[in-house]
Amino acid sequence: MAAPTLTESATTLNDRLLQRYVEAVDAENLRLLYQDTRLSGLFVATASESYLRSKVRIMIVGRDTAGWKGADAVPATGAQIDVAAYLERQMAYHRKKVGTVKATSTFFQFYRRVAQMVAAPDDRHLKDAPVWANLFCVDRNKSRPDRAPGPASARILDLSARLLRIQIAVLRPELIVFTTGSSCDSYLKSHYFDSLLNSEVHNPKRLWEFHIALADDTGNAFTVRAFRTPHPRHRASDDARAAVVAEALSPGAIARYKESVGRPSISGIGLTPPIA
Repeated sequence: MAAPTLTESATTLNDRLLQRYVEAVDAENLRLLYQDTRLSGLFVATASESYLRSKVRIMIVGRDTAGWKGADAVPATGAQIDVAAYLERQMAYHRKKVGTVKATSTFFQFYRRVAQMVAAPDDRHLKDAPVWANLFCVDRNKSRPDRAPGPASARILDLSARLLRIQIAVLRPELIVFTTGSSCDSYLKSHYFDSLLNSEVHNPKRLWEFHIALADDTGNAFTVRAFRTPHPRHRASDDARAAVVAEALSPGAIARYKESVGRPSISGIGLTPPIA
């Protein structure tokens, strides 16, 4: 079953996200997590009104935050932690950053190209139509946190998986683009989701398609079409990412990509120029 239609406002969805986040993140969990002082603040995704009005509801999943609201965002482990207030502050930071981050990174160049393509015409200037999520909810020394010593890595993976599943269940995207690279495929297959359906590798390491089966926030089952590509810094995979976005807007681009694998480029499915 495809992702259901959304009738709620972004405010309502973000309120529901906060409620689910609070259920998933307790004070003891945060205390244990931030015994490692090299972790960033917690990354929790939100949705914009542009997302709800977009031609296709797309979630773009990066790997890690590579630095996210530094020490002032990390809850004091020796003090009483107001989890709801902390999470609300982190959500507000996410909403602020999505449309205002300078497009100096290849990830945000890709994000803004997609935003330009899928946003309703009156929303294009906002640059925030796709949901920006991350595979890992924290980074460690501005890098991937899954190599932390001892039990810390398992705690990070468990919380990251829980938060990403919440984001998908509440926001119900119609398409998810994981720009996480093949080195994280094992997490998607065995840790984040119970089962991945209709799995097909269109181009080894460059383009993998699958469907995620989940229950939405009201308990109704639905599936989401998803693709995993390399990080946008891997320019040799630009055609793969372009095909994914083009497929969302006009089915057939993936078939053309598969026919063209090995050729220098694919005519007619490229992304628009970078948006400043």
